[in-house]
Amino acid sequence: MKRGLQAVLVYSVLFLFFIQLITDFIAGIYGYGVLGTEIPVEIAAIVFFLSPFLLLFFKRGLGTTTLIVLGELVLACRVIEVWLPIRFQLLVAGLGAGLFLFLFPALLWHLGRRKGLGVGRLLATSLVLSVAASVLFRTLGSTIDITNAGWFRVIAAVIAIGAGLLLPRVFRGESTNAKRIEKESAKAGWGKTIALSFGISSVYLLLYFGFSSPAVITRWTGSDYLVTLSLAAISLVAFVWLLAFGRRASFSKLPLAAKIISAIFVLALSLTLAVNQAALPIDPNAYPLLDPGVSRFRNTALFALLLLYPVLFIDFGLLTGETVRTRPSMRMLGLGFGLSSVFMVIMILANVFTSTWSYIEPVLEPLFRYRYWQVFLLVGVVLTASMLVVRFAPVSPQAESLDRRARKAVAGLVTALYFCVIAAILILEPKPAEPARVDSLVVAGFNLQQGYGQDGQRSHVEQCEL
Repeated sequence: MKRGLQAVLVYSVLFLFFIQLITDFIAGIYGYGVLGTEIPVEIAAIVFFLSPFLLLFFKRGLGTTTLIVLGELVLACRVIEVWLPIRFQLLVAGLGAGLFLFLFPALLWHLGRRKGLGVGRLLATSLVLSVAASVLFRTLGSTIDITNAGWFRVIAAVIAIGAGLLLPRVFRGESTNAKRIEKESAKAGWGKTIALSFGISSVYLLLYFGFSSPAVITRWTGSDYLVTLSLAAISLVAFVWLLAFGRRASFSKLPLAAKIISAIFVLALSLTLAVNQAALPIDPNAYPLLDPGVSRFRNTALFALLLLYPVLFIDFGLLTGETVRTRPSMRMLGLGFGLSSVFMVIMILANVFTSTWSYIEPVLEPLFRYRYWQVFLLVGVVLTASMLVVRFAPVSPQAESLDRRARKAVAGLVTALYFCVIAAILILEPKPAEPARVDSLVVAGFNLQQGYGQDGQRSHVEQCEL
């Protein structure tokens, strides 16, 4: 297996585990909050997300061995947390997410001093593969990540072992691939580094909020799950094949187009959420409310959203590539990614509070109630603004980190994963029996508590059996 393909597999697993760790961490806090109808004390573990600030104390960077240890610890946290009770799970998941947030900017610094100038395409391709895997796992688990359930949790261990064996070779290979250029001065300033960091974190947020699990989009819009996921799959598969067949050094020629498409994408995302968000009136006499139905405008906004969302991966590749090319200092990266992690925490909590505003102080309720789409708009605006600092920088064919054959292999793998996703939807589609005719109707209410039982553990199966 070629080194470029090995690197894609390792980075894709790290990205996948990062998304899963954040999901489990926030889900645990959310679940405890629902059970106790208050913000749990475990939310203090969110301090792990501030780990990039520690890079301010590593002026000379981190050694390759340290990077390898950190990467292996991220993998280990994912393997361990899926087996733990929810309270300990959210702590280990938070630790794992914090380790990744500390590791990734250190890796970018490392690549910048070793002429990893073509790494943007590699990281973008890796992120595509990680999202495809996330969608598959959630589809197999009926929108719940199957690697969190029962003995399917062994899947996480198998993936981690495979990535863990390749990780040392990938990280050490990046140290010997090219001549060190540590003595060259950094080209990026503090402001540009912070902007690039915020852009990268904004991509993480949007993928975590919705695009790593298309079922979320169907809940936004009430659209058919198979149709929505099929459109998303076609869009992403087409993108990854275009990426595979694109000319060498062409990826860095995309900044202008990416900036324009990103702005249109953010507009489509905001409109899709805004037109589908129902504002429930406080006046009880205003009820019942009639379903407004699906308009052509709503369908157009959703179609544009699904068509354009691969721009997130283009943005990610350009932002990470620009970070590597401009070689900011470790302290710049520490401050930039530290501040962007604070932004991530604020946006994640804001996203949660838009649906759990009754748990927070009444004075803050107007800031979050019915503001769901505005959270996405803010993240999208930050992403679009951060793209303004990306400049055109041609990359020589020799500097490309991923050759065409490896890109085709990854594109084939992503295509296969999405074929499995579509097949899983068709096979696992519920087929309830026809209900018996009755002369009366009994209406009962049941608090699902986000799928958690009274013991604070996930209880999806038990609730379905009830």
